Amino acid sequence: MSTAHENITTYLKTVTAITDIVGAKIMTPDLEQGTTPPALNFWRVTNTALHVRSIVQPRYQFDCWALDPLNAEKLGDAVKGAIEGYHGLMGSMHVVSLVLTAMGPRQDPVTGHYRTIVDVRLHYDEPAP
Repeated sequence: MSTAHENITTYLKTVTAITDIVGAKIMTPDLEQGTTPPALNFWRVTNTALHVRSIVQPRYQFDCWALDPLNAEKLGDAVKGAIEGYHGLMGSMHVVSLVLTAMGPRQDPVTGHYRTIVDVRLHYDEPAP
């Protein structure tokens, strides 16, 4: 069975609005050293289990990197469009819902690259062991 990260990565690689911008540069949890934007990385911020059925509700952060703020926002909008309100199968994972919780711009003070952060809450069924 695939992990949530693998299922999300596989799904994102099928979304042409994203891959038209980043190509194959979708990584987790961090960008590989020396990666030039545009690129997308994501990571699980928290992992919370509900005591209703077997639902897990982690929070994920997607970092949408570009060389300028407009293209970082464009990539952020593509990610938002692909995940907001998603439900159903995502690979081997049954997604109950994906809810956008925050979205905003940042500039990396070291590299000068821009990113739009897309923060979501994922609710999915965790199969019984």
